Amino acid sequence: MPGTTRLKLRRLPQVWATYPWVLLTRRPPMSEFVEPADIVAAVDGVVLDGADIARYAAMCGFEPSAGLPVTFPHVLAMLCT
Repeated sequence: MPGTTRLKLRRLPQVWATYPWVLLTRRPPMSEFVEPADIVAAVDGVVLDGADIARYAAMCGFEPSAGLPVTFPHVLAMLCT
C-alpha cells in the first residue's frame, strides 16, 4: 500500500482556476490501475462548523458517525473560491 502524501496549504485551492489545466493537459493512457496514496491536506485558518457538516451529511445520506464526508472538502473549496 502506498504511503501518505501530506500537503500544508497557505490557502484553499482556486478550484475554478485549475479546470483549464485539468481539462486541457494531455496525459498518457492508463495501462494499469495503481492504488493511489492517501492525501492529507491542511489549511491554516479554515474552521469547520460541526452543524454544517451534520446537515450536509444528512442531506447526502452519509452516516453521521462516519466523520467528515469525503466530498465535503470539495464542496467547501467550491464555495470559498
